[in-house]
Amino acid sequence: MFAYRFTVAFLNSPILSRLILGTLRRVRPIAILLGDYYVTSHAHVTEVLSRTADFTVHDALQPGMPWGPFLLTTDWSEVHQRDRNILRSFACNTDPGRIDAIVHESCVKSLQSESLGGEAFRLDFAAEYAEPAVLAVIERYFGVRPLNGRAEDMKQALRLLSSHIMAQAPPDSDIRTRTDEAIAVLTLHIGSEVTQAIERARRGDLKPGPENTVLERMALRFAAGGEPPWFTPDWIRRFLTGLLATAAGTMVRASVHIVDRLLADGEAMTKTRRAATALSADVDLGNRNFPSLAPGTGAQHAFETNSRGIFEQHLLEALRFRPMLPLLVRHCPRDVVLGEGSAFERTIKGGSAVKVGLVSGMFDPAVFRVPGSFLDNSEGLRPGASYLHFGFGPRYCFGTYVARIVTCEIVRLVLQAGTLDRSVGRAGRPIYEAAAVRHLVLTVTPDAGG
Repeated sequence: MFAYRFTVAFLNSPILSRLILGTLRRVRPIAILLGDYYVTSHAHVTEVLSRTADFTVHDALQPGMPWGPFLLTTDWSEVHQRDRNILRSFACNTDPGRIDAIVHESCVKSLQSESLGGEAFRLDFAAEYAEPAVLAVIERYFGVRPLNGRAEDMKQALRLLSSHIMAQAPPDSDIRTRTDEAIAVLTLHIGSEVTQAIERARRGDLKPGPENTVLERMALRFAAGGEPPWFTPDWIRRFLTGLLATAAGTMVRASVHIVDRLLADGEAMTKTRRAATALSADVDLGNRNFPSLAPGTGAQHAFETNSRGIFEQHLLEALRFRPMLPLLVRHCPRDVVLGEGSAFERTIKGGSAVKVGLVSGMFDPAVFRVPGSFLDNSEGLRPGASYLHFGFGPRYCFGTYVARIVTCEIVRLVLQAGTLDRSVGRAGRPIYEAAAVRHLVLTVTPDAGG
């Protein structure tokens, strides 16, 4: 239980993760610690993430995702690309605007329900604002209704699943028992949603259209026939479960960590609010400038020089100090050389776990000239590949287009609502259930004339 609690503390504490991984980067960028390899410089991190045959995901991640294999746990490159391509075919060019509208409606509703007619008001940014927005995307874009028809049941199940992906509790612990129950219940629920959608499609009750959810698009494709034999209802269930379990917790966690970091740095808050105002001005004129649906590699990712691109970089910069995840885990199936030709060249033994330090890589002075500075003005817009939040290389996160739009709108609207301050006491800091965020209570003071 101690190892589990330390892992959770490591994931939730930016000070602890930056101290350990940053020290390793300065002393030995490819190090062995308690039998595992730690890779902490930006160059070596991106090398590991690019070499998908030498540093694999299935053995490292599948134990945390027991509902069955899907994109994130698939190592065979042909199968991974096959699944990635068919998932991409279920996305439409109108999706970014649709996702943005769903999040906007939910966030405005949450703010209006808490506001006091121009006076300062209390807002639980995590539970009452970010989580409902993400849940709305799950229901209205992905097409999975809340568990038992109750939003709170769905939130709790997704919290347990997302936490389990990041850190698995001991089998005999209370949280593990609740997590196993949540996985079983949610698996049955999503399986039922898939079956019902396919039945509607076969009866002709479900018609193709721009407002179809992702699940409905999948059901229509399956009901029409002619698809390869691996495209089954179980494939749809596994992939939907995986997408929701990985996306829900990380989008809430990212939004909370961004705001928490901005609250800790007044200058960063001022810069980011200024960028939010510029984006809001463009949005009011109808210039939303959504990111591309194409899930490129980290090397291909670049920020547009419009107001959205500039605002997004402010958010990723805040996440650099307070990341969604401080590290990723990979498995090395055979002896390989990492950092060949460099001063830190090292052979990674086959069968080893490799911990990839995202937070240390994003504080590497070889890439970030002034790593302790929030968007140092001398650097201008940093290349998108500098940031490792969504991975790097061939396995660059497929759902980035959803996460970018959701997080951007959640944070933009709360920054435009007024001046943000922490609530008094413990509630004014992120409160977690294991590795999932539950609460961050703010005081929002509307700006004069706002």
